[in-house]
Amino acid sequence: AVRDYINSKPGVSRNHRDKMERVCADMKERIGGHVENVTPVMLAKWFASLQGSPTTLAGWHRYAGGFWRWLHNMDLIEKNPFRAIPCPRAESKRSLLLPRELSAILEAEMSDPLRAWFLLGAFAGLRSIEVHRMRWEDIDTRHRQIEVRREVSKQSSGLPERIVDFTEPLKRRAAFFNKKSGRIVPEYSLRLYRERVRLVERLNAAGRVPWAKFPENALRHSYATYHLARGQDAQKTAHQLGHSTPAMVLRVYAVPARKADWRAWWRV
Repeated sequence: AVRDYINSKPGVSRNHRDKMERVCADMKERIGGHVENVTPVMLAKWFASLQGSPTTLAGWHRYAGGFWRWLHNMDLIEKNPFRAIPCPRAESKRSLLLPRELSAILEAEMSDPLRAWFLLGAFAGLRSIEVHRMRWEDIDTRHRQIEVRREVSKQSSGLPERIVDFTEPLKRRAAFFNKKSGRIVPEYSLRLYRERVRLVERLNAAGRVPWAKFPENALRHSYATYHLARGQDAQKTAHQLGHSTPAMVLRVYAVPARKADWRAWWRV
């Protein structure tokens, strides 16, 4: 069942596949047996034995729940035994960049693909995988919109495609996106990641940023938090991010943001 489930997800990213394999392997090793014989009590004991923060455990719940829902949807089990396991409430992390930190980054020399990665993440809320799949032509500087095509967007959840409006910082940098064609990132490789690592290390050594490693998901998180703080419209923020409902925006991104910070963010 585990093997068939993993093989049924050919389009997921390497990161998601690794997490799926890890969670499923742990259930297989510690519970074992035939899927029809697994009970809610067995799964409750397994889940209670896991160690980690509420955010980590919420991730395990997501991947374990996906496995059992797939079994039920494929009629391989009559009932989903994981349905009775409550999901821990993920902690809302303040994974935000300050405007001065982002300014320090954008003032540095870097390749056009990396600069596009920073700009589209910070000021349009695009996911890293979406930037890697996009073309320069998807950025319409005339109408000041970004088209996130179906083959570009995250397919596992949320909106299959969307239009993201230019924010003020993108409008001021529209010329950067002009007269470019082809893939923003020519090929999906570690090249962009390594360039980013070296850039952040240099800025940290120079005292320009406080962290030696770029905070995970900080661009999208910052965009969402500052966008929500300015507009006070969770539905609008959710649509720009590609979420089908505002629930995740309110659960994850509705963290305190000072007015001085969000105003400065949109002036960068």
